[in-house]
Amino acid sequence: MANSAPVSTDVGHMYDVMTELFTALLDGNIHVGYWSDDEDQASVAEAATRLTDMVVGRVGAGPGSQVLDVGCGAGTASLRLATTQDGTVVTGISVSHGQIDTARARARELGVAHRVHFRYADAMNMPFGPGMFDAAFAIESLIHMPDQDRALQEIATVLRPGARLVIADIVDRHPASGAEKEIIDNFCAVTQCRTIAALPDKLNRAGFEIVEFDDISTHVMRAFAALSDRMREVRADFVGRIAPAHFDQLVELFRRFSAVTAAGYVLAVAQRR
Repeated sequence: MANSAPVSTDVGHMYDVMTELFTALLDGNIHVGYWSDDEDQASVAEAATRLTDMVVGRVGAGPGSQVLDVGCGAGTASLRLATTQDGTVVTGISVSHGQIDTARARARELGVAHRVHFRYADAMNMPFGPGMFDAAFAIESLIHMPDQDRALQEIATVLRPGARLVIADIVDRHPASGAEKEIIDNFCAVTQCRTIAALPDKLNRAGFEIVEFDDISTHVMRAFAALSDRMREVRADFVGRIAPAHFDQLVELFRRFSAVTAAGYVLAVAQRR
């Protein structure tokens, strides 16, 4: 889809402002959630934690493994991995200084700062050596990359051959037009993102073989409407820190985005060649 490429500094500034809101509503996570079916009554926070576990469970880390969290948010997934996989060493990166400060504080509180490290870094220019990591994961971060191909190539470079990359993210399902295109373009402009086109091709060009590629849109897209509802409920608590017009715009955009069919959500596992 022809939505414009985001800018890393703008992405960082957005999350400096919005992280507190999203983590409050999503149990520390900054991504959508997974429901098993239409009868699943999980809250949006419970569903978000479920998706975190789905990603972490596919990383395949063990004692001594070095794992990279690309776009770590407030550190929830990194900390989840470290506290459920003894001996795993996790490095999380983000372009938001506020997120890094929050994640470091949480690691100290949990007593795992010696093996869960967070640093300010851009995934398109990794500050790590070749083959440094045994696995990596990226939850709703590739959409924020100005150059998605370059980001995947950078991830491939810092992974050893045979290492896994797990991705959970918003993708193009089919070409959008009319009202749906307008909704998607507005959503991307406000949230500093760009939906991912042809992810399997991007992974292949970067040096990955696809192990698993699941379209989980029907389990996930309702999260945007659920998040919109929760934001309405807490509006009074956050409009002093977030401009009211911007807050209300997000509420409406999330509600409308949940109904689009041209964009969807995938959970992918790939292996570094």
